[in-house]
Amino acid sequence: MPHILRRIVAFLSIGLVGLAIDSLCYALIFGMCKHAALSRFASLCLATPVTWALNRRLTFSATGRSKRLEALRYGVVTGVAQSFNLFFFMFLRWMRPDIADQWLIITSAVTAAALSFSGHFLFSFAPLSREA
Repeated sequence: MPHILRRIVAFLSIGLVGLAIDSLCYALIFGMCKHAALSRFASLCLATPVTWALNRRLTFSATGRSKRLEALRYGVVTGVAQSFNLFFFMFLRWMRPDIADQWLIITSAVTAAALSFSGHFLFSFAPLSREA
């Protein structure tokens, strides 16, 4: 399997783990507070550290940066992708209140996956370049 394809498959597999955590947390939190945006924000925040740790170990090569800097870069890309994810989820929920939230979570997560992979591949886990 080509190197980039292996990375995409690993990234998507880890994304499914993150999606499962996200969906479960959303259901539990929404069940307690009945506030969709707050529940979705909290569920994304709980799933993100898990996906960072797994992607760092299984998907992307070592970058040469400290874990702290790498996590910060991951956080920036994830913040952009997950903001898109959250706002798209809320938009879909507004447009189609007849569809179960779990289906909307899946739809918004899938649309954010390409943005997320691109950002992590090109920025978060990009190898440290040595300038002369």
